[in-house]
Amino acid sequence: MKTPRELRRQLVREIRDAIDLPTTTEARRLARETGMLVADRTGRYRSGASAEERAATKTDLDAIWDVTRGVMAIADTKLDPDELAARLEYWHCPGIRTKTTVALTWLTKFQEGLDNNDQIS
Repeated sequence: MKTPRELRRQLVREIRDAIDLPTTTEARRLARETGMLVADRTGRYRSGASAEERAATKTDLDAIWDVTRGVMAIADTKLDPDELAARLEYWHCPGIRTKTTVALTWLTKFQEGLDNNDQIS
């Protein structure tokens, strides 16, 4: 008797075989030609972007994710800002005063950008 995991793998394999998806190379070629993402036999979507373009996109997405997590963490913290500032002497936080000023300036500009973008909710 097959485990659920083995059964799921078998089903995925059968579906992939039935729809005859292109190879990774072919999916990238089709993506370049059409300008659309194309699923390959591994089930992953491929773009026509070069390795350098994909790396740049990944770097960009990583930065967006870092900012998103940081903003959400600050917004959701239960710590009182004055209390936290007083407690930082117990932690080694070099440059926190300068970094906080830079972050505040950046966040102010970011908020202005959000305010000017009607697509963001």
